[in-house]
Amino acid sequence: MVDLKFLGFDKQAMNHFSDKVISLAAPYIPFDGINEKGVSAAVLWVPDKVTNQQTGKPDITTSVAIRMILDKAKDTNQAIALLKKYDMHASADGCYHFQLNDAKGHSAVVEYENNKMSVIPQTGNHQVLTNFYETLGSKYHHGIGFDRYNVANNHLNQNHGIETEKQGLQLLNDVHDGPHMPYKDDDPTQWTVLYNNSKKTMTVVTGANFKKQYHYHVN
Repeated sequence: MVDLKFLGFDKQAMNHFSDKVISLAAPYIPFDGINEKGVSAAVLWVPDKVTNQQTGKPDITTSVAIRMILDKAKDTNQAIALLKKYDMHASADGCYHFQLNDAKGHSAVVEYENNKMSVIPQTGNHQVLTNFYETLGSKYHHGIGFDRYNVANNHLNQNHGIETEKQGLQLLNDVHDGPHMPYKDDDPTQWTVLYNNSKKTMTVVTGANFKKQYHYHVN
């Protein structure tokens, strides 16, 4: 899933050759996705200073890191190992954290609080991430999205982390952000994706129009 606004497109068609050339960069700026091994990765914004690690490792940006994980990782642990090899530099002058999942049900969150990489493994039967730090440190809980986090976390606790795809989509509908929703702390939800890591499928909803769904399978 790619936000083409980062390439300068805003509701415009690619009518010119130059537009089509620029669009070739799209595969290198994904925000989330799933690969043929059932590994899914997503990056979420955190309102903080720009991530800019300087430890002497090779440099990478958050969007390219997502592409790297989807190209190379066979499971969550391998995705984490890949990230540890690089100094992270945030795309689009921001701060971000990752949520990683695999076909075996293993999940983890990777954050860069104060430019220090930390890994938060899944505890219990589910893991929820919105837009605040979950690393225990000086900026613990810094950010936004607590209301959406609580709705999702409470629901999953009640169901012991077990959801049908229909229930999962309904939960994502319940916590999406928009002008008629109670969550006013960030921009309206642009897209919603339900990844089934074991089946290697994805269900996509754009603009919170849950009546129209797109279904894809990684062959």
